[in-house]
Amino acid sequence: MLDVILLTAAPVLSMILLGLAGFWVISRKLVAASALGAISPLALEVALPALVFAQIATRFDPYANPDRLLLPLWWLGFTAVSLGLALALPWLLRAGSPREFRMSLFIQNGIFLPVVYLTDIYGKESPYLLDLFFFTVLYPAMSFNVFGLFYGQKWSGDLKKLLHPVTLATLAAVGGATLGLGPYIPDFVLSAMQLMGATSVPLVMIAVGGALTLDYQQHGAKFRWNELAKFVLAKNILYPAAFLGLVALTQPPETAALMILLQAAVPPLTALPIFAERAGGDRALTSQFLLVSFVAAILTLPVTMLTYQRWIAP
Repeated sequence: MLDVILLTAAPVLSMILLGLAGFWVISRKLVAASALGAISPLALEVALPALVFAQIATRFDPYANPDRLLLPLWWLGFTAVSLGLALALPWLLRAGSPREFRMSLFIQNGIFLPVVYLTDIYGKESPYLLDLFFFTVLYPAMSFNVFGLFYGQKWSGDLKKLLHPVTLATLAAVGGATLGLGPYIPDFVLSAMQLMGATSVPLVMIAVGGALTLDYQQHGAKFRWNELAKFVLAKNILYPAAFLGLVALTQPPETAALMILLQAAVPPLTALPIFAERAGGDRALTSQFLLVSFVAAILTLPVTMLTYQRWIAP
């Protein structure tokens, strides 16, 4: 059992190690702190779309698995339940900072950690990677536009903000595959996109590690342990438990169940401290939520997935 847990925990440990690389880079002043602001957009708006496009363009067959096209609907259902939990749990647990608490509960690390998990557990050629990109096709547009709502801000109504590069890359690759244009994409283009895509996870985690280091240097180690314990209870334990129960009751298709539970068990999105700062919130506390949830996920992510596979999966 311990060997299985360690194997399943490896993706989280890999991302934490990359975060420590960011800590080392900033603490040794190998990269200017001002450069961190450019690394996250590079990962989110260039490298990740390249990864998504290359995966779909080379492997997607619209006629081989038509049920895959229904995965965005399962994501909508997951998101509706997740929103209910994000609104209810801070109230039930009497969170002292409900805005940061709710935002960090609701906006999960929906792509980066699942990509690492699925690659490590099922291999680089796993069809689950395609399933993930279809399941989360609407996720970037949502996660990068709703954070202000937790701080009482109104959405600007700018539809251009909904067209995140990841969403556009997904739609372009699916459209091209459906029209049979895949064979006409030069190999060197796909190769370049795969190389760019491979940098997405290292870039974003190095940026996160560097940002956490800066927060520590600027604000000190004033950890709010009471709030952090409540958050780990909510995000890493109650969230997965609620969705395990829901999956056990509803018995969705295996792929949808895997995607739902993976989304429920991962820590918050790594960009949330930046979102909190933009909205006038508490960046330091949001960074601490992110940190403790990642550490707790070393245990809680494997337990969640093993619970499903051993006792709930058909």
